Amino acid sequence: MRALNGLVLGIVLASIGAAKANSPAESSGSSVPCAVMEGFEGEVQLLDPTRTHLVETKLKAPVPCGSWISIRSGWAELRHRQGYVLRVAAGTFLEIFDHEAKGLGTGLDQVVLYRGKVHAQVDKGSEELRIV
Repeated sequence: MRALNGLVLGIVLASIGAAKANSPAESSGSSVPCAVMEGFEGEVQLLDPTRTHLVETKLKAPVPCGSWISIRSGWAELRHRQGYVLRVAAGTFLEIFDHEAKGLGTGLDQVVLYRGKVHAQVDKGSEELRIV
């Protein structure tokens, strides 16, 4: 009987965990990252949307929506999910804007530049890129 109760409890806990993992409240929007780290050199930090945790900076690393990028020295090249290429210079601090988390829906501003320099490339036929 104890073994059966343990089995039932395990199934219930697993079901709750699966339901919680798939709940909209736990989701941070799309599973597609807002950008991908195409290349970098120097001291490049990728921070989570709360700016409290560092995300591993590596080639082809997904850059979640709402992430922050700080470059003390060197450079980084990001490919935004809408096809834009962003070349970010040393001394730059920017946010890959997250419209869904801010309740704005999809839309206008893809990048919020707080300081520094960004060279952006928008291919023919792409939507406009907004940097604020």
